[in-house]
Amino acid sequence: MFQYVLTSGNTYKFQCLLCMLKYTEYSTYRNSPSNLKKHVDRVHPSQIDAYDNLAACARKRKLDNTGIGGAAKKLKQQRITSPASAAAERLFSCARLTMNSRRTSMTDSLFENLVLLKKNKCLL
Repeated sequence: MFQYVLTSGNTYKFQCLLCMLKYTEYSTYRNSPSNLKKHVDRVHPSQIDAYDNLAACARKRKLDNTGIGGAAKKLKQQRITSPASAAAERLFSCARLTMNSRRTSMTDSLFENLVLLKKNKCLL
C-alpha cells in the first residue's frame, strides 16, 4: 500500500502505491501515521479496511473492538468519517475563503449573507 522512501529526523516519507498515475509522497511522524490513514480514507475509501488490518498487525497492541470502550470508539470513528456531500464541501470551502484575516470583526448575519450571495451570484 505504501513504500518507504526516506527518513528525516522523526519524520518518515512514504510513497502511495495505490496512486498509479502520479507520484505521491506523504510524510508522517514516527509515532503517528494519521496522514497515511487520511490519504487512504479520502482518495482510496475502498481500501480503508485493508489499511486498518495492516496497521493493526503492525501495532504491538491490536485493537480491541469487543469491549464497551472499543465499540464506542468504533462508532465515533464511523460518525466522524462519514462522507459529506460535494455541495456541502464546496459551501465550506466558500465560507473559508470568505472569512479571512481582514474580516475578523464581521457579525454572524453578515457572514451568512456574504456566503449566500457568493454562492448564489449566478441567480442575480
